[in-house]
Amino acid sequence: MSNLFFAGLLFFAIPGARAWAIDDVTSETILGTTYQAEALTASGQFQDSHENSSSGWVPLWNLGYTQARFVDTVPAGQVVDINHELTAGLTGEYHENFLVDGTFTYSATPLESLAGFGPTLGVGYFFHFGENSSEEKSTARPYLLLRMSGSLMKYTQTLSGTNRATGATRAARGTNSIDQASIELSAKAKIRRWLKVKVSVKKYSYNRNVADFLNQLDSQLALRSATAGLSSSVSGLPATDTKIEFTFRIGESLDLITSALWSASAVDGSLGRTLRATLEQDFGENWRLGLGVQNQYTPAPADNGNAVSDNQIVFKANYYFE
Repeated sequence: MSNLFFAGLLFFAIPGARAWAIDDVTSETILGTTYQAEALTASGQFQDSHENSSSGWVPLWNLGYTQARFVDTVPAGQVVDINHELTAGLTGEYHENFLVDGTFTYSATPLESLAGFGPTLGVGYFFHFGENSSEEKSTARPYLLLRMSGSLMKYTQTLSGTNRATGATRAARGTNSIDQASIELSAKAKIRRWLKVKVSVKKYSYNRNVADFLNQLDSQLALRSATAGLSSSVSGLPATDTKIEFTFRIGESLDLITSALWSASAVDGSLGRTLRATLEQDFGENWRLGLGVQNQYTPAPADNGNAVSDNQIVFKANYYFE
């Protein structure tokens, strides 16, 4: 599946469903040496939901597709692993204060014969400060959003029955799976007209030893790359994620967005991180374009390999429907 196909699905199938209305579409491209990704998301509301909602609830929807390419350098050359991820979610907004949301995620890594799926549920509450006019959205004034979410993901690989480079022989049939549960706490605040801050902490747990799960995986890609575990698309199963993000408003239509993400491995506790800075500019009432840089640092695996620091370029484009 390509972004072109998914774009066609979004622009033609969804608007054709009279009950749905698109508010915005976002495209993001990341280009690096060891990692490249393309993501396309769309979000909106159900037709006339604001006007027809007498209860105060406003239902919103979102859809997303991401294709990520992981490039591993091995003695025989380079191995490219491609991961596809689809998301679909619903959000309920109550008087622009209370939020309830749910998302279902499905991911597949064909070269690994690996698939993952599971739901995420969250609740949040806005605390608003100051006065705003009746025509102004409440998030235009200072606010604090507190949110908690939980998710369950199940990753399953279909065993191929091949011999690994380590000499271990895997079952000819069957599957190898692991269940991942997580809980996330986040706080987002608009402190001034020109400053927003977001902090989040996410804790993961698993139903089995992560190192054992990775060591028992069996795939043609693992054979080719001569590793003792899955490729970087999944071998980084984390124990914790911590992220902080700052948004600085410059003038009337330009934002500088900086963020840092630290991820601790569930295998050995090694710490990876992603640093990012983007400039996003509004063009009229419909377009918003962004350009930025990102650095991803991946620590060396516990068993073999080298640490990787990858510098990447980020392109973003948003279109807002009137």
